[in-house]
Amino acid sequence: AEAAARRGLQEGADDPWLHHGFAHALYFQGPDRMQESIDFLKNKSGSWSTSLHPFLYTHNWWHLALVLTEARRFEEALEIFDTKLWPEAEMPCADKTDFQVQMNAFGLLTRLEARQQDQTQRWATVQKAGDALVGKHADPLHDLFLLRCLCKLGRVEEAEKLLVSMQGFAEKQAARPGLATAWVPMGRAITDLFGKGDPTAAEALLKLQPEWAVVGNSAEQRAVLVEMAQGPLVCGKLEVLA
Repeated sequence: AEAAARRGLQEGADDPWLHHGFAHALYFQGPDRMQESIDFLKNKSGSWSTSLHPFLYTHNWWHLALVLTEARRFEEALEIFDTKLWPEAEMPCADKTDFQVQMNAFGLLTRLEARQQDQTQRWATVQKAGDALVGKHADPLHDLFLLRCLCKLGRVEEAEKLLVSMQGFAEKQAARPGLATAWVPMGRAITDLFGKGDPTAAEALLKLQPEWAVVGNSAEQRAVLVEMAQGPLVCGKLEVLA
């Protein structure tokens, strides 16, 4: 994947989607490539025009913030959150009503939370926009983020109501049986873990790992589920602190 991305760059196909692909190609190659990934994305970020689709604009910035977070450069990651993922001023490139934009913001906050970086106020600002999508089931992973955020904010009864809605939605999706057999139980485990403090819920979430793909999205995005259950990752592997 890295070789293909480099060929594209050499042939002049220097566009944000290629930058996105290169970020994926470097990520799982380990800590030795983290600084290279940071340098590459920072160098290319000047070409990420605010005219890009909100998903691509915020997602490329999310990739940079992800690596910074895993490198424990939290202030830099939070600056990206505040200026690119969830800016105070309304910007079309960071449309806060877009579920994908919300997922990039939720995803970074979840990573920071796993590293004991309490960002309650930032969670609240994202959930304020997310409230409009509760029960809409725009995306399976987005719903899991909503559950995590509602629990973080102490709104456990609302999380329980969302779980009921998810169950009803899943029962109507005959072509997607994994929603009922894995997605809803994943939501139950997240709510029990973060809303009720049930330590056995982490194990319940991990037991469902073979079926996590039912929520879609990339491996890096789904990795928040590992962090919820087990703790921080670095390049896809559990962090080992010196």
